[in-house]
Amino acid sequence: MAAFTSTILITGGTTGLGYHTTLLLAQQFPSAKIIIASRTDKDNAADTLNKLVQKQQKSSKTSSFAQIEYLPLDLGSTSNIRTFVQNYASRSYPPITALLLNAGLQYHSGDDLRLTPDGVESTFGINHVGHALLFFLLKPHLAPNARIVITSSGTHDPEQKTTVPDAVYESAELLAHPTDKDGYAKKSKGLQRYASSKLANVLFTYALDRRLSTARETKNSSTTSWTVCTMMDPGLMPGTNLGRDFGPVVVWLFTHVAVHLVWLMRLLVGSQNVHLPQESAANLARLAGMRGEEAQRSAGKYFEGRTARNSSVVSMDEKKQEDLWRWTVEFLARDEEEKRAFETF
Repeated sequence: MAAFTSTILITGGTTGLGYHTTLLLAQQFPSAKIIIASRTDKDNAADTLNKLVQKQQKSSKTSSFAQIEYLPLDLGSTSNIRTFVQNYASRSYPPITALLLNAGLQYHSGDDLRLTPDGVESTFGINHVGHALLFFLLKPHLAPNARIVITSSGTHDPEQKTTVPDAVYESAELLAHPTDKDGYAKKSKGLQRYASSKLANVLFTYALDRRLSTARETKNSSTTSWTVCTMMDPGLMPGTNLGRDFGPVVVWLFTHVAVHLVWLMRLLVGSQNVHLPQESAANLARLAGMRGEEAQRSAGKYFEGRTARNSSVVSMDEKKQEDLWRWTVEFLARDEEEKRAFETF
């Protein structure tokens, strides 16, 4: 552990976008311990990544210690997230300089409502709630110059005209516990729930950035130099397993055939925002690695690739941002003391 001076933690780092981002960050920051947190690592991604990094290290004569480490994390279970953070804290890693909340889940088939062990709709629970709790609990472990990047999606924005149904946000409570009010439970299924959870990512980011901005202005907190909440739309990425719910044939086509037909997919979806995971990984790694004035300028902004752009109109609604923030803190905090800890910056 002594060989490393900082830590980078990325959720969903065992496959797809997260895997390729991890490799780039390991190459760019050889003095950083990199933790890839995911529910499973069935393909031993950490071992493979370490071999790739160590192969490069032989020529650069840098440390031979295993730089990348896998820790199991189930973002759908608040109990598991708390256990993960306890385990993390016991290992005395260096301070976290980059926290990448990157993992994502989407369902495509069936009309059933899938719930986390805590009774929250699964897509919202994993894509937003689990990441929010992870951030809150890891706050004491963030370095003074910590960089936080939340991976969002262009599907949150109806103006982008994706093939995904428009995101819907009436309240955080309704996203967490869909009811038959106005047919919402029946309308908001599969891909629409995914889009809505990605909208929640953006809303939460703005609410968090506002609190960090206030902390910077008052200069009464050790978090005032955090550069946080840069959002990223990586675009449609053939070659990932995000669409694993489609079934084996479609998954095989998406992961093995579509990667060779990116130009065709751009024509079919009517957008240039279709990229291989390696391409989007370069953009995500760049955002995570920003420091100093560049990081300050990008704080609270939404990125498509490397370009800062406006997020959706609804994502700019401060009332919705605050509704999501209040619900998230109240749902996750065990008691008033923890609630104050979550709210303190």
